[in-house]
Amino acid sequence: MVLYSFKLNKKFAFTNLFVALQLSVALILMIITVSSIMSRIDDYLPLRKVLSSQGKCVYVSEVNYINDTRFSFTVEDILNAEKNISEIYSGYKTPLVPSGTENYDHSYSYSRNMAELYTPRMLKGKWLDKADKDSDVLEVVVSDSDNYDIGDIISFYNLNNEEKTYSAKVIGILADDAKVLGLEGSNENVLDFRDMYKHMESECFFFSSEQIEKMRIGLTLYGQMFVTYKNNLNDSELLDLNRNLYKYGSNLGLSDELNINSKNYIKEDIILIFPIALCVLFLVVISEVVAVSIQTKRELKFYAVLNICGATKKHCIIINLLCSLFVSLVGIIIAVIFVLINYNSLSSSFIINFDFVQIFVCSIIVIMNMLLSVIIPYKILSKKAIIEVLKK
Repeated sequence: MVLYSFKLNKKFAFTNLFVALQLSVALILMIITVSSIMSRIDDYLPLRKVLSSQGKCVYVSEVNYINDTRFSFTVEDILNAEKNISEIYSGYKTPLVPSGTENYDHSYSYSRNMAELYTPRMLKGKWLDKADKDSDVLEVVVSDSDNYDIGDIISFYNLNNEEKTYSAKVIGILADDAKVLGLEGSNENVLDFRDMYKHMESECFFFSSEQIEKMRIGLTLYGQMFVTYKNNLNDSELLDLNRNLYKYGSNLGLSDELNINSKNYIKEDIILIFPIALCVLFLVVISEVVAVSIQTKRELKFYAVLNICGATKKHCIIINLLCSLFVSLVGIIIAVIFVLINYNSLSSSFIINFDFVQIFVCSIIVIMNMLLSVIIPYKILSKKAIIEVLKK
């Protein structure tokens, strides 16, 4: 059967090459389309649960004033003052500075739940959510891979007490293009989830707030603080809570503001891109149906001879399946070669990633293409059709 499928492919080489080229184009377009959609969803998904909750995103600056009086507070202060708060996700600035430097404004910390929300792209090692809260040695994630490696020990001094020094073990290194969450102290120009991430432009250090607190190192709340409310609050309780949170910093609503804006942004792009994906699938289906139908009808005499020689309808279908498998492999190879050769030019104009979702969608297209090569001949080939061909 393999030999017969090879003969069919050779006989219809031009048609099969056209089908393979079309399949490769479909795969490339689908990868670009899915990558574009996923790029808009990837950063939203980690925040979806929080943004879907009733609450506020509070932007805490380094210094807060109420009635011209400096006002400092902790998460515990907020929870004690506001009884209707369910959970607080917080970020901090720490007073730890690498020994021998004056890099005093690039040391941050996250609460455990904040660190668990989003894991930045890592060059190597692990993120803060995997830090050992019971460790007697500080663990740190760094953004500068040129100076440090996993397992390195960095010495820090306390900006509030320069005589006090600490050793921290590097457990992770961020990738060069990594984004981190929650390092903005102002809600200016914040519209949706995209504005909650920040690219690191200098050497930064990230610690677990649990380890920092265990060693009694001071922390200062800073950046985006997600405050979620308890369920079933009445309008009066909601109004009081919303009003009270303003004293901790400027804020935006979660479910009633940021989440709505985020979903609208995602929907706009999906509505624009999704029809392209449907058109690609439609063209693949139509072309495969036409190509397989023409080949099968033109080769009814060939199948009739095979039938006389003892081949069953099932054998004929397997021959078509093997033909389609070969054509699909050629299409995949062409697509891979094209992307590899033109990756730089394509990536400058389009978003191209090849993750599980892209692999899954491309697999569906290839499988659908192969199924059509089985179903159509199965419908066309019949004893009546073969007998009529033999009579002619």
